[in-house]
Amino acid sequence: MNAKLNVIKSNMLVGTGAIALLVSAFVLDPTQEPQQQIVTAPFIIDEISSDSATVYTEDDRFTLKVEFDSRTFGDGNSYQSWNDVELNQIKDIKVYGDHGEVADYYLDQVDVSILANQLEKELRDRL
Repeated sequence: MNAKLNVIKSNMLVGTGAIALLVSAFVLDPTQEPQQQIVTAPFIIDEISSDSATVYTEDDRFTLKVEFDSRTFGDGNSYQSWNDVELNQIKDIKVYGDHGEVADYYLDQVDVSILANQLEKELRDRL
């Protein structure tokens, strides 16, 4: 009885190991395309206007077409005045890779904040 139980246990372990091996081979298959492209900072601003910009990732893997809403206003204190820019919102981000537009991408909120700050600074510098 004990020998039969050991044989059953060893067969279960071999079967479980084989399933785990097949699953890992499927998950780690290098020929599969990644489901989601990950876009990360740092960014390089190429072109910018008052409502859109073309931005590249530093590793040149992706090009981002960014549409945003900004406003320019006069600011100052009692001694001096200057023009300032505020980026109200980013309306749309389209990501392009080597093979055209990337439909499924991930851009972390931290990277979006970095991008917004860079755009606002660039707009401010161009005033």
